[in-house]
Amino acid sequence: MEESIYQQICNNISDGILKPGFVLPEQDEQDSDDFKIKWAPGAMDGISFYHMFHAGLDAGQAKGMARALKCAASRNFPKTDAMFFEWTKDVRAISCIDELQKYVIGHARTLDPGNVFHTALSMVLHSKHVECVKIGLALLELFGEPKENLKEPFRRIGQYDEFTIFVVWNMQKWKNGNDEIFDLAKKVHGWGRIHAVERLEPDTDEIRHWLLTEGTINYVENTYSSLACWQKSGAEELLSGGPTPEEYAAITTLIDGLIEEGPVSGISEIDNAETVLLRYLELSSEYTLSAEEYSVISFIKHWADNADMPSVTAACDQVLNSKRCMETILAAVKEGKTHQLSDELVEKIVEKEVNDGDIDLALPLRDGHTAFEIPNGKTAFNAPDNKTSSEDPDDKTAFEGSDDKTSYKKKDQDISGESEEE
Repeated sequence: MEESIYQQICNNISDGILKPGFVLPEQDEQDSDDFKIKWAPGAMDGISFYHMFHAGLDAGQAKGMARALKCAASRNFPKTDAMFFEWTKDVRAISCIDELQKYVIGHARTLDPGNVFHTALSMVLHSKHVECVKIGLALLELFGEPKENLKEPFRRIGQYDEFTIFVVWNMQKWKNGNDEIFDLAKKVHGWGRIHAVERLEPDTDEIRHWLLTEGTINYVENTYSSLACWQKSGAEELLSGGPTPEEYAAITTLIDGLIEEGPVSGISEIDNAETVLLRYLELSSEYTLSAEEYSVISFIKHWADNADMPSVTAACDQVLNSKRCMETILAAVKEGKTHQLSDELVEKIVEKEVNDGDIDLALPLRDGHTAFEIPNGKTAFNAPDNKTSSEDPDDKTAFEGSDDKTSYKKKDQDISGESEEE
C-alpha cells in the first residue's frame, strides 16, 4: 500500500535531517506535452511565486474550492482529499492560498472550525498528493500556533523544499517562530532556504552571521537571497569597519549576487551603491583574494561600466591590474581552474604571457575556448567542439487572520527551473 507523503518524508529522515537528494516519487516525473520534465522540489512554486502573475480563480475554480471546503467542514477526509486532488490538477496551491483562506474566514459561521482543522491535519499527515498536503498546511495556518505535540510534523515536512514556504507561513504565527524558521532554514538547501531566508528576522548575532556567511548558499541561485542577506546581516556596517577575512569573503559573495540582478532586484535597491563598492574595493588590498574573488571584481567593473560609475571602474582597474591579481589568475589558469573565472581576466593573462614569451601550454577559457601558441607568437582561439550546448489535534473554535501571499511580486524574468530528459 502506498505510503502518505508525510510518512515517506519521515522514513527518509536520519538524525533529524532529511536525506540529501530525496525526491518524492510523485514529483520525480511529470508529463508535459511530448516530453517528460523533472522539476526540483519547490521549483515550480518558486518560479510561480517570483516570476508569474496570478490572475485569480475563475468562476468554476471558485465553485470547486467552495465545494471541497464544505466537505472539509463535514470532517470527511477521504472525500475532501479526493476533491482537492482533482481541483489542484488545474490550480496550484501556491496560487490560490489567499482565496482559500479568505473563503474560510468569510464563511466561519457555516464552516465548522474544528472539523476544518481536523480535516486539514489529516491532509498533511495522510494525503498521498503533494498539492493536497499544501492545502492542508494553508488551512492549518488559520488556526495559529498548535500544541507542542503537533509541531513536530511541521518541522519534519518542512525539510522538503516543496513544503518549506507553507510551513514557514505557519511558523510565523508561533511564539518562538523565528527560532523555528532559523532551525529549518539551516536544514533546507534549495527553494526552501530561499523562502526561509526571506522571512527570517535577524534578531540575534548568530542569525545575522549565518545570513552573511550561509544565507545565499542554495542549489538554485544565490541572487534570490543576496539582497535580503545584505540588508539583514549588517554587511554594510561590517564593511564600514574592519571585516574579518571570513566576513570580507562573505561580503564578496553577496556583492556578486547583488550586481547580477537578473531574476530579482539587487544592487539597484542600495541607495549608496557607489560608496559601498568603493569601500569594498579599497579594502581589497588588505586581504589575500582568490581567483574567484578577483573575477567578482571583474564583474563589478563590467557593471560599473554599464551604470556609468567611472570612479568604481577606475578602482576596479587598479585592483585587477595589480601584480597580486595577475599572479593569482595566472596560477589558476595554469592549474586549469578557469570555469569560475571571468573570460576578461583569463584573456588578459593569456595576452600578457604571450607578450612576455612565457606561455607554453593550452589555456582553457571559461566559455569552452582554448588559447594556444602558434608559430608567429600570436594567440589563436579554438572554438569548442560542442556546437549545440547552451550557455550557459484538539478542536479549534476560531480562525485567525491571514496575510496575503500571492500579492508579493519581484522583478519578472523568464527563469527555467526544469531540466529535460531524453
